[in-house]
Amino acid sequence: MSKNQTFNSRIRLLVAKSFKAEKLYCSLRSDFSFQNPETLNKIISSTGIGEIANDIRAREWQRCHNDLRIALNKILSDAPLHGAEITSTSRVSAQQRALAGLLAEFRSCYDAERKFVDESVDTLFEAGKREEFGHVLKLSLELIRAKSRAQAAKAVADELNSVLQVSNALVLKNPSEAIPLPRNGTNPVASTEQELPTNVIPLRRKVG
Repeated sequence: MSKNQTFNSRIRLLVAKSFKAEKLYCSLRSDFSFQNPETLNKIISSTGIGEIANDIRAREWQRCHNDLRIALNKILSDAPLHGAEITSTSRVSAQQRALAGLLAEFRSCYDAERKFVDESVDTLFEAGKREEFGHVLKLSLELIRAKSRAQAAKAVADELNSVLQVSNALVLKNPSEAIPLPRNGTNPVASTEQELPTNVIPLRRKVG
């Protein structure tokens, strides 16, 4: 099997995993209807708040996996389907660079969302002290969404990083063609050991 075929198979496997995850998170979303007079009472209850939070998380994880699947399919569609070019090292390198660019995007997303969360926590506390509870509610929901986006981006970045590390090993016979992975300093995205909360389903976990 050629290097390009091996690399493509890994991308296709990731496409399948992201599709399963996308469908899973779609099924976890709630169906609140604010036209129902009982909805407000349900929302105020602890169960209702939990459902809203879970709905926000599910929507963000579904969106993230949808973005990943679309991007991976584009990378695959740009590859030749037959002929001598299918074993071209330059084609493998081009796909690696496209995947590395995608990894950088998800890491950038993680950085932005984590920064928002870190900077907004103090704002949340201050709003609570001023008894601005409407603002507290709004900011709390924004923080749930931002944290979910960061967690989803981290999970996807870990998967992309894993694929790139393996694919780079395939071209070690020609070290000049191996591309450097995006550096991220002390960013937690670079670590695959950091655990996610129990209410988050990592992409690596079997979902179907």
